[in-house]
Amino acid sequence: MSYLTTKKEELLLSVIINSPEALNTIDLNLLDELNELLDLLKDDNSVRTIIITGAGEKAFSSGLDYSELVNIDPETVYKFACYGQQVFQKIVDLPQPVIAAINGQSIGAGCELALACDLRIASANATFMQPEVSLGIIPCFGGIKRLIQLLGISKAKELLFLGRQITADEAFALGLVNKVVAYGLAHSAARDLARTLNSLSFYSLSQLKQTINFFATLNSEQISNKEAKNFAACFNFSDHMEGIDAFTTKRKPIFDKNRPGK
Repeated sequence: MSYLTTKKEELLLSVIINSPEALNTIDLNLLDELNELLDLLKDDNSVRTIIITGAGEKAFSSGLDYSELVNIDPETVYKFACYGQQVFQKIVDLPQPVIAAINGQSIGAGCELALACDLRIASANATFMQPEVSLGIIPCFGGIKRLIQLLGISKAKELLFLGRQITADEAFALGLVNKVVAYGLAHSAARDLARTLNSLSFYSLSQLKQTINFFATLNSEQISNKEAKNFAACFNFSDHMEGIDAFTTKRKPIFDKNRPGK
Protein backbone atom coordinates (compact mmCIF):
# COMPACT_ATOMS: atom_id res chain seq x y z
CA MET A 1 0.00 0.00 0.00
CA SER A 2 1.21 3.49 -0.86
CA TYR A 3 0.64 6.01 1.91
CA LEU A 4 1.66 8.93 -0.32
CA THR A 5 0.73 9.85 -3.86
CA THR A 6 2.36 12.53 -5.99
CA LYS A 7 1.24 14.67 -8.89
CA LYS A 8 3.69 16.59 -11.09
CA GLU A 9 2.65 19.78 -12.88
CA GLU A 10 5.62 21.29 -14.70
CA LEU A 11 7.93 22.57 -11.92
CA LEU A 12 5.46 21.81 -9.11
CA LEU A 13 5.10 18.54 -7.22
CA SER A 14 2.04 17.89 -5.03
CA VAL A 15 2.55 15.31 -2.28
CA ILE A 16 -0.73 13.89 -0.97
CA ILE A 17 -1.21 11.89 2.24
CA ASN A 18 -3.51 9.25 0.84
CA SER A 19 -5.51 7.66 3.64
CA PRO A 20 -8.66 9.79 3.88
CA GLU A 21 -10.63 6.98 5.50
CA ALA A 22 -8.21 7.21 8.45
CA LEU A 23 -8.16 11.03 8.31
CA ASN A 24 -4.62 10.87 6.89
CA THR A 25 -3.00 9.73 10.11
CA ILE A 26 0.79 9.61 10.40
CA ASP A 27 2.47 6.32 11.25
CA LEU A 28 5.84 4.67 10.74
CA ASN A 29 4.95 3.47 7.23
CA LEU A 30 4.06 6.97 6.10
CA LEU A 31 7.21 8.40 7.68
CA ASP A 32 9.29 5.83 5.79
CA GLU A 33 7.70 6.78 2.45
CA LEU A 34 8.04 10.49 3.16
CA ASN A 35 11.66 10.07 4.22
CA GLU A 36 12.51 8.26 0.97
CA LEU A 37 10.68 10.84 -1.15
CA LEU A 38 12.38 13.80 0.54
CA ASP A 39 15.81 12.27 -0.08
CA LEU A 40 14.97 12.17 -3.79
CA LEU A 41 13.46 15.65 -3.95
CA LYS A 42 16.42 17.51 -2.47
CA ASP A 43 18.43 16.83 -5.65
CA ASP A 44 15.56 16.83 -8.16
CA ASN A 45 16.26 19.68 -10.60
CA SER A 46 12.81 19.27 -12.18
CA VAL A 47 10.97 20.30 -9.00
CA ARG A 48 11.02 23.97 -7.97
CA THR A 49 8.12 24.03 -5.49
CA ILE A 50 6.33 21.39 -3.41
CA ILE A 51 2.81 21.26 -1.98
CA ILE A 52 1.96 18.88 0.86
CA THR A 53 -1.74 18.18 1.43
CA GLY A 54 -4.14 15.49 2.59
CA ALA A 55 -6.57 13.52 0.46
CA GLY A 56 -10.23 14.51 0.88
CA GLU A 57 -11.66 17.58 2.59
CA LYS A 58 -11.98 16.26 6.15
CA ALA A 59 -8.34 16.30 7.19
CA PHE A 60 -4.91 17.52 6.24
CA SER A 61 -3.79 15.02 8.87
CA SER A 62 -5.38 14.06 12.17
CA GLY A 63 -1.93 13.21 13.56
CA LEU A 64 -0.58 10.04 15.09
CA ASP A 65 -2.61 6.89 15.60
CA TYR A 66 -2.31 7.08 19.36
CA SER A 67 -3.56 3.52 19.78
CA GLU A 68 -0.17 2.43 18.43
CA LEU A 69 1.53 4.13 21.39
CA VAL A 70 -0.25 2.06 24.04
CA ASN A 71 2.07 -0.38 25.85
CA ILE A 72 5.14 0.93 24.04
CA ASP A 73 8.37 1.24 26.03
CA PRO A 74 10.15 4.61 26.46
CA GLU A 75 13.24 3.60 24.47
CA THR A 76 11.17 2.58 21.42
CA VAL A 77 8.99 5.68 21.54
CA TYR A 78 12.11 7.85 21.90
CA LYS A 79 13.54 6.37 18.69
CA PHE A 80 10.20 6.92 16.95
CA ALA A 81 10.10 10.57 18.03
CA CYS A 82 13.68 11.16 16.90
CA TYR A 83 12.93 9.56 13.53
CA GLY A 84 9.86 11.74 13.03
CA GLN A 85 11.90 14.84 13.91
CA GLN A 86 14.55 13.87 11.36
CA VAL A 87 11.96 13.34 8.61
CA PHE A 88 10.15 16.63 9.27
CA GLN A 89 13.48 18.49 9.45
CA LYS A 90 14.19 17.27 5.92
CA ILE A 91 11.16 19.30 4.80
CA VAL A 92 12.67 22.38 6.45
CA ASP A 93 16.05 21.67 4.84
CA LEU A 94 14.80 21.15 1.28
CA PRO A 95 16.07 23.80 -1.14
CA GLN A 96 12.56 24.08 -2.62
CA PRO A 97 9.84 26.18 -0.98
CA VAL A 98 7.23 23.84 0.56
CA ILE A 99 3.58 24.91 0.88
CA ALA A 100 1.06 23.16 3.13
CA ALA A 101 -2.45 23.14 1.63
CA ILE A 102 -4.54 22.51 4.74
CA ASN A 103 -7.99 21.06 4.26
CA GLY A 104 -9.93 20.11 7.38
CA GLN A 105 -8.30 18.86 10.55
CA SER A 106 -4.65 19.55 11.32
CA ILE A 107 -4.13 17.86 14.67
CA GLY A 108 -1.08 16.87 16.70
CA ALA A 109 1.63 15.51 14.41
CA GLY A 110 -0.50 16.69 11.47
CA CYS A 111 -0.17 20.26 12.73
CA GLU A 112 3.55 19.66 13.26
CA LEU A 113 3.81 18.57 9.62
CA ALA A 114 2.17 21.81 8.49
CA LEU A 115 4.53 23.78 10.74
CA ALA A 116 7.54 22.17 9.05
CA CYS A 117 6.44 23.66 5.72
CA ASP A 118 7.54 27.15 4.66
CA LEU A 119 4.06 28.54 3.96
CA ARG A 120 0.57 27.44 4.96
CA ILE A 121 -2.71 28.02 3.13
CA ALA A 122 -5.85 26.90 4.94
CA SER A 123 -9.32 26.12 3.70
CA ALA A 124 -12.10 27.87 5.62
CA ASN A 125 -13.02 24.55 7.27
CA ALA A 126 -9.48 23.93 8.56
CA THR A 127 -8.90 23.49 12.27
CA PHE A 128 -5.69 23.30 14.25
CA MET A 129 -4.94 21.60 17.53
CA GLN A 130 -2.05 20.30 19.63
CA PRO A 131 -4.02 18.10 22.07
CA GLU A 132 -1.10 16.09 23.45
CA VAL A 133 -1.25 17.52 26.96
CA SER A 134 -4.76 16.09 27.37
CA LEU A 135 -3.30 12.65 26.60
CA GLY A 136 -0.49 12.93 29.12
CA ILE A 137 2.17 13.47 26.46
CA ILE A 138 3.68 16.39 24.47
CA PRO A 139 4.29 17.06 20.76
CA CYS A 140 7.32 15.13 19.54
CA PHE A 141 8.11 16.03 15.91
CA GLY A 142 9.55 19.53 16.38
CA GLY A 143 6.22 21.34 16.73
CA ILE A 144 7.02 23.01 20.06
CA LYS A 145 10.07 24.79 18.67
CA ARG A 146 8.27 25.81 15.48
CA LEU A 147 5.21 27.12 17.31
CA ILE A 148 7.50 29.30 19.45
CA GLN A 149 9.25 30.58 16.32
CA LEU A 150 5.95 31.41 14.61
CA LEU A 151 3.82 32.69 17.48
CA GLY A 152 6.20 33.67 20.27
CA ILE A 153 6.51 31.97 23.63
CA SER A 154 3.30 33.27 25.22
CA LYS A 155 0.89 32.26 22.44
CA ALA A 156 2.71 28.97 21.87
CA LYS A 157 2.31 28.13 25.56
CA GLU A 158 -1.39 29.00 25.40
CA LEU A 159 -2.06 26.60 22.52
CA LEU A 160 0.14 23.86 23.97
CA PHE A 161 -1.02 24.16 27.58
CA LEU A 162 -4.73 24.27 26.78
CA GLY A 163 -4.66 21.93 23.81
CA ARG A 164 -7.70 23.69 22.40
CA GLN A 165 -8.86 23.62 18.80
CA ILE A 166 -8.65 26.85 16.81
CA THR A 167 -10.31 27.80 13.52
CA ALA A 168 -8.62 28.80 10.29
CA ASP A 169 -9.44 32.46 10.96
CA GLU A 170 -7.95 32.24 14.47
CA ALA A 171 -4.85 30.57 13.03
CA PHE A 172 -4.50 33.40 10.49
CA ALA A 173 -4.87 36.05 13.19
CA LEU A 174 -2.12 34.35 15.21
CA GLY A 175 0.21 34.05 12.21
CA LEU A 176 0.00 30.29 12.11
CA VAL A 177 -1.23 30.32 8.50
CA ASN A 178 -0.48 32.77 5.71
CA LYS A 179 -3.88 32.80 4.02
CA VAL A 180 -7.40 31.44 4.44
CA VAL A 181 -9.43 30.58 1.33
CA ALA A 182 -12.93 29.27 0.68
CA TYR A 183 -13.84 25.66 1.43
CA GLY A 184 -12.15 23.24 -0.97
CA LEU A 185 -9.78 25.79 -2.51
CA ALA A 186 -6.64 25.33 -0.39
CA HIS A 187 -4.81 23.22 -2.96
CA SER A 188 -5.83 25.50 -5.82
CA ALA A 189 -4.60 28.56 -3.94
CA ALA A 190 -1.36 26.77 -3.08
CA ARG A 191 -0.85 26.00 -6.78
CA ASP A 192 -1.31 29.67 -7.64
CA LEU A 193 1.26 30.61 -5.01
CA ALA A 194 3.65 27.94 -6.32
CA ARG A 195 3.38 29.38 -9.84
CA THR A 196 4.30 32.80 -8.49
CA LEU A 197 7.32 31.33 -6.70
CA ASN A 198 8.30 29.44 -9.85
CA SER A 199 8.49 32.73 -11.76
CA LEU A 200 11.21 33.92 -9.39
CA SER A 201 14.86 32.95 -9.17
CA PHE A 202 15.04 29.49 -7.65
CA TYR A 203 18.63 30.05 -6.60
CA SER A 204 17.92 33.23 -4.66
CA LEU A 205 14.77 31.68 -3.11
CA SER A 206 16.74 28.66 -1.91
CA GLN A 207 19.45 30.94 -0.49
CA LEU A 208 16.77 33.04 1.20
CA LYS A 209 15.08 29.99 2.70
CA GLN A 210 18.40 28.71 4.02
CA THR A 211 19.23 32.12 5.49
CA ILE A 212 15.85 32.55 7.21
CA ASN A 213 16.09 29.07 8.72
CA PHE A 214 19.60 29.89 9.89
CA PHE A 215 18.32 33.07 11.57
CA ALA A 216 15.90 31.08 13.69
CA THR A 217 18.67 29.17 15.45
CA LEU A 218 21.66 31.47 15.82
CA ASN A 219 22.77 34.64 17.61
CA SER A 220 22.88 38.06 15.96
CA GLU A 221 26.56 37.98 14.92
CA GLN A 222 26.18 34.59 13.27
CA ILE A 223 23.00 35.77 11.56
CA SER A 224 24.63 38.85 10.07
CA ASN A 225 27.60 36.87 8.80
CA LYS A 226 25.37 34.20 7.20
CA GLU A 227 23.20 36.87 5.56
CA ALA A 228 26.25 38.49 4.00
CA LYS A 229 27.66 35.16 2.80
CA ASN A 230 24.39 34.02 1.24
CA PHE A 231 23.87 37.43 -0.39
CA ALA A 232 27.31 37.11 -1.94
CA ALA A 233 26.51 33.54 -3.03
CA CYS A 234 23.67 34.88 -5.20
CA PHE A 235 26.39 36.52 -7.34
CA ASN A 236 27.80 33.10 -8.25
CA PHE A 237 24.80 32.57 -10.51
CA SER A 238 23.53 34.69 -13.42
CA ASP A 239 20.02 35.31 -12.05
CA HIS A 240 21.12 38.46 -10.25
CA MET A 241 22.34 39.98 -13.53
CA GLU A 242 19.01 39.28 -15.21
CA GLY A 243 17.02 40.56 -12.24
CA ILE A 244 18.95 43.82 -11.90
CA ASP A 245 18.96 44.46 -15.66
CA ALA A 246 15.20 43.84 -15.84
CA PHE A 247 14.64 46.26 -12.96
CA THR A 248 16.75 49.02 -14.47
CA THR A 249 15.18 48.58 -17.93
CA LYS A 250 11.65 48.29 -16.50
CA ARG A 251 10.82 44.86 -17.90
CA LYS A 252 9.78 41.52 -16.42
CA PRO A 253 12.79 39.29 -15.64
CA ILE A 254 13.21 35.88 -17.24
CA PHE A 255 15.14 33.78 -14.78
CA ASP A 256 17.10 30.62 -15.61
CA LYS A 257 14.88 27.54 -15.26
CA ASN A 258 17.83 25.33 -14.39
CA ARG A 259 19.20 24.87 -10.92
CA PRO A 260 22.89 25.77 -10.58
CA GLY A 261 25.39 23.20 -9.44
CA LYS A 262 26.26 23.00 -5.76
